[in-house]
Amino acid sequence: MGIPRLRIAKVLRLWTAVLGISLCLLAVPDSGIASSFELGFEAGGALSAPAFNTALVASYGEASVRYFGKLEWNPWLMPQSSTDRFRAGALNIGLGAEYRFLNDRVRTGMALGVSRLMFQTALDEKGSKGVFLELIPLGIRWPLEGDWTIRFDPVSISVVAPVLSGIPLILLQYRHTAAVEWSF
Repeated sequence: MGIPRLRIAKVLRLWTAVLGISLCLLAVPDSGIASSFELGFEAGGALSAPAFNTALVASYGEASVRYFGKLEWNPWLMPQSSTDRFRAGALNIGLGAEYRFLNDRVRTGMALGVSRLMFQTALDEKGSKGVFLELIPLGIRWPLEGDWTIRFDPVSISVVAPVLSGIPLILLQYRHTAAVEWSF
């Protein structure tokens, strides 16, 4: 019994994507080493639990290990609602760490913090507080001219849980995020 053609095609597509990303990383000059401080703005969205995310991020550290603080607004889309399809969502504040490798072009990281509900639901009060967790398995960074960098996190996993009592309100979001960073 042979390997199905569909499985072979998927493996070939995955290897092509990995090879393409590797070539892009090799084509960037070596001047992308980070300074001690960085400020960034990121924006993205999740389709798994329809939502957007925008954040201000400040980081400090050396070229490979960095620590960051994040202030994020996470508005939610409610496609099942007939009256109000856009909700204020949650305000997330977190502290985290990231490890950068491949000449500062790739990163992996994690953040943990507090999530605050920004609207009242039928069961939960506005202002309820819970937990925020973000896991970034892989992020790609492209240094630009000067002190600017563009970052793309093809997927990150966020647990936004602004209500932990009663019936918990927990969203698992698979996010896609782009960011601009300024080093100084």
